[in-house]
Amino acid sequence: MTQAPSDAVLVVGGYGAVGATVSTTLAGWFPSRVIAAGRRPDRARLPSSVRTVRLDVGDPTSLDRILAEHRVRAVVLCLEPPDLTVARAATEPGATG
Repeated sequence: MTQAPSDAVLVVGGYGAVGATVSTTLAGWFPSRVIAAGRRPDRARLPSSVRTVRLDVGDPTSLDRILAEHRVRAVVLCLEPPDLTVARAATEPGATG
């Protein structure tokens, strides 16, 4: 997996019904800086400037891995996670890359 550009925006649920619209809109504002995350990146139908990564919100190490590999500056949730794990991981000190 290649390193995302600096100051990436991570869209969790980024290629579902709402997430695809959010990811596409953000890609227009922040070209090549949007990362759409979800369980099945192979199903994403997004502009080529949007990167896709696999993320299972039920697995906290999944988000930790993405935050460690990419310089994420903002996280947008386009789904309702089962608990606060994603929100906590995204707001921990040092989570901003």
